[in-house]
Amino acid sequence: MSRARLFRAAAVVCSSGLAACSCGWLHARDEQIPADTAAAFEAVWTRLSPLLEVGKMSKRGTWDGVTVYSKPGDGKSVFRTGQVVVNVPAKVVADIFWQWDTYKVFDSKSTADSKLLKAEPPRLAWLLSVPKPLISPRDFVVLSRRTESPDGGVLFVNVSMPTAHPATSSVRGDVWSLLKIQPHPEGDKKAKSCLCTYTIEVQPHGWLPMKAVDMAADDMPLALVGLKALAEKSAA
Repeated sequence: MSRARLFRAAAVVCSSGLAACSCGWLHARDEQIPADTAAAFEAVWTRLSPLLEVGKMSKRGTWDGVTVYSKPGDGKSVFRTGQVVVNVPAKVVADIFWQWDTYKVFDSKSTADSKLLKAEPPRLAWLLSVPKPLISPRDFVVLSRRTESPDGGVLFVNVSMPTAHPATSSVRGDVWSLLKIQPHPEGDKKAKSCLCTYTIEVQPHGWLPMKAVDMAADDMPLALVGLKALAEKSAA
């Protein structure tokens, strides 16, 4: 079967919901993606896609319209999922997330500085976190993939690549995430709004009080606040 036919076949399987399908279709259109990189994306999908179903998580609260959920950590990682409805089509939100100049604007709550290291897909970026009480700055190196589903939705898979950029004076953390942007599931709203679900696993590394880690982890999915505001402003 050709790669194009393989992608179409996998997409049909996924049409009932991104979180319910195999992830081989993520790479069906990529002739050049290395096998180890493909495996890294697939591992993140396998580990985090169940957390896109927020009914399986504990609600921590709602801030500026974004509801944040958590699941118990494993002693190393902290897990959060944020969810919000954005009143513009899914593709508009996805384009703002993917374009580097707009990404730096909406994620300013958790990112103090950033640098695009490689623009062509998969995209490689360096991110410096905003210092929090009791937490010195952490930096992260993230490789990102974008793919589209047949229902008009978009999925981003983001993989930690800590050795892909030289060390800095900050503590190098690890972060992995999924951002699913899908047409809003409620009737007439489907064409003009979308549901954004952002699932994050972070390992900040270094010694930190657990309370401080939890507070910092709550901030990460709140990047959706800025994403929603920027998307809706752009469509006004």
